Amino acid sequence: MPVPELDIDYGRQCKHLCESGCGIYEERIEVCRVFSCVWKTNFVPDRQRPDKSGVICKWVDGGALLLVPVTDEAPMPAVEYWKAFAKKMNQDLGLWDRETETTRSLVEKR
Repeated sequence: MPVPELDIDYGRQCKHLCESGCGIYEERIEVCRVFSCVWKTNFVPDRQRPDKSGVICKWVDGGALLLVPVTDEAPMPAVEYWKAFAKKMNQDLGLWDRETETTRSLVEKR
């Protein structure tokens, strides 16, 4: 699931990422402007920021959540946090696997 506009694979660190965040934030492209990162909501702690936790959690079709590892594997503390979050919010949660380009279900709505 590549992001051709940025010439990166889905879940890989963007070349525009710098210490303060996005280095081209004011001029960012449309795919970045519409990206729905769950961390940006007011009820997720700072430790779950993608560059700190190692995963991006995004909203996908139907209100489900998708975890995308920023590194080769999703760190377990982040996975456990998002599993609890999905259960509390009664949302489906999937984990993106870069090698197989598939999503594995971690939590299903009740």
